[in-house]
Amino acid sequence: MEERTRFQNVILIVLAAMVVIFGVLTGVVRSQKGVQFGDSLLWVEETEEATVYTGKVHGDNVTVSVSGNAFPDVEVAYTVEGGRHDVYTVEYPLEPVETEYGPVPGIRILKNQTIIFRGAYDPDGEIRRWYDGDGEWTFVVTGPPDVHDLTRGNLVYFANGPELTSRGSWGLYLLLVLITAVLAFDVWYPEALFYLQHSCDVRDPEPSDFYIATQRISWVVYTCALLCGHIYILTHIW
Repeated sequence: MEERTRFQNVILIVLAAMVVIFGVLTGVVRSQKGVQFGDSLLWVEETEEATVYTGKVHGDNVTVSVSGNAFPDVEVAYTVEGGRHDVYTVEYPLEPVETEYGPVPGIRILKNQTIIFRGAYDPDGEIRRWYDGDGEWTFVVTGPPDVHDLTRGNLVYFANGPELTSRGSWGLYLLLVLITAVLAFDVWYPEALFYLQHSCDVRDPEPSDFYIATQRISWVVYTCALLCGHIYILTHIW
């Protein structure tokens, strides 16, 4: 068997290092639980007065403070770095509103003591439906399209006490480890895949210089792609 070159050894060391380093980092980020808010992760702190969520949204430091642990009357304070501070009150459930699906519990939302929405909210089913005061269905965004305001969906999301989650994914990490193992096999035995592909239809096949050159380029490309994949998985919420 032909002795491995220094280039092959470097690629193998880099692949092994990525598996170990990103395995440790995945364990670290998975242990850091928070609450998902769009693409951001807010950290949770329980105090005697409220549950406080803090983090960065669109580059701005935000704080969501929820006082009152259950309906019918929950207060949500939303503060954005730079001086913006709004206090929302979510009153739910109220007197039912008649809709095409029957009576739905009413809901009223106030912003700085001014009513901004009065209607109905149905949390059951795959689609959580919102209705206006006349029982007509209305569309509500649940993500943070604007850092300077909270949508109705976000208010109920925080008022209900959202589940904790984290960045990174063990499943996707293991998938990349499997791909890394295949690449490492190709680096360790650079002619194995070539022989498997051509030995049945060509007698004594030998890889050309062009094949060898492109194979080594592919090792670098795939290693960089795996690195980018690990970083992407590690920095996103799944």
